[in-house]
Amino acid sequence: MPSTHKSVTLPAVVKAVFLGLAVLLLSTIVSFLTRTGGIRVNTEAWPPSARTILLERPGQPITIEQWRRIDKELSSHKGSANPSHLLAGEVRHSWFVFFGLAIAALCFVRRLRPLPPVFAGILLSAPNGLALLAAFAHTHPYYS
Repeated sequence: MPSTHKSVTLPAVVKAVFLGLAVLLLSTIVSFLTRTGGIRVNTEAWPPSARTILLERPGQPITIEQWRRIDKELSSHKGSANPSHLLAGEVRHSWFVFFGLAIAALCFVRRLRPLPPVFAGILLSAPNGLALLAAFAHTHPYYS
């Protein structure tokens, strides 16, 4: 009885991995272009010294000098966020883009004939899934 299972070739695996990485890149670009409300700063969690700087000029925009002083206060209290916290916040706010484009890529998987559908689905959705998992795990008390 002949086997109906097709063998998985290395070019097909590489193609699926690169397609998954391309979907991740596309998801990142689309998430930055959509309106997600931005990153919210939780000033209530700031130390009192940083909040007093924030309230020096109520009702007016914060100056660059005030931001520098606030950043200095937050870094002395280990509250300074690095860019990865802000990127993770952006990914958390646009989770639907990463999820939706991964689903769209899974619908496109029929073009990868040599791969079994489950294996191709894992290879295609793993980059977006890992990005979402990392974003929800990489939080900061001052940013949401």
